[in-house]
Amino acid sequence: MTTPTRQTPGTAPQTVAHHYIITIQVSGGTMTTSCGVIDVPVGATRAVVFDFMMKPLVEQYGKPIVVMFFALEPNAL
Repeated sequence: MTTPTRQTPGTAPQTVAHHYIITIQVSGGTMTTSCGVIDVPVGATRAVVFDFMMKPLVEQYGKPIVVMFFALEPNAL
């Protein structure tokens, strides 16, 4: 969503890295899975991130798209 930014000591981070996995099924039954790390602005909702991630998929594959699996977790142990 945004590019990582350098943090000044003593300031709160503006983004938090999250790991995602999304599996979709498109017209004709084709399934595809993608995963990666995305920088999410602090305070963003899961729904906002999901919509952000779906937009390019709809542009690439068209509708209908069925989401088979979606996971979004902070990228920290």
